[in-house]
Amino acid sequence: MSEELRTDHYPFCWGCGVGSGGLEFMWRLEAGDVLQAEHTVPERYQGAPGMVHGGIVAALLDEACGQVARLVVTPGVTSRLEVRYLAPVPVEEPLRISAQVVGSADRRVEA
Repeated sequence: MSEELRTDHYPFCWGCGVGSGGLEFMWRLEAGDVLQAEHTVPERYQGAPGMVHGGIVAALLDEACGQVARLVVTPGVTSRLEVRYLAPVPVEEPLRISAQVVGSADRRVEA
């Protein structure tokens, strides 16, 4: 079972704000603790020809982790983000982005 999760808690956020000109995608909560979204990155966010800019990929992952962390603690901000790119991400193709909380203590959440 899945449920749609409102993530536009701040209208001017580039990551989650609807109408902000940013990422603008909706999350679904799957199996109670896995957040997923489908998103197609437009061509205007490419780095190398036909590939999504690495900073945009990092922003997608940051948004996923931040949104799932909100299930545990809010408000919150990213204190560390580590990305190991395994393959280029093509523009204009549907992506599935997911995140899950793997640990938490006090106000720290690891996703």
